[in-house]
Amino acid sequence: MTGQIFTACVLVVIFRSISVFADGPPVSCCFRLGDRRPHLDKILNYRIQTKEMCPIRAVLFQTVAGKTLCSKPESTWTKSAMWKVDEDQRKLRAGS
Repeated sequence: MTGQIFTACVLVVIFRSISVFADGPPVSCCFRLGDRRPHLDKILNYRIQTKEMCPIRAVLFQTVAGKTLCSKPESTWTKSAMWKVDEDQRKLRAGS
């Protein structure tokens, strides 16, 4: 009986591990928010980090220099940067 419970637990762990990796590579998380605010022209892209996968809510910005910056989602600068990226992407789609 104990062997069957152990086997069942091992199978559950394996199954859950496979399902996590089936969705793609592991997510990189911000663990603290920074104060850096580069010029908006230096921001290439962003993604929103939720507490479902990471310990804090944040917006991760990718810069032209290849750096990732973690910002407060409710910050005025963060909202402006997200708007600028969205506008730039809309213009690219419209021009294609």
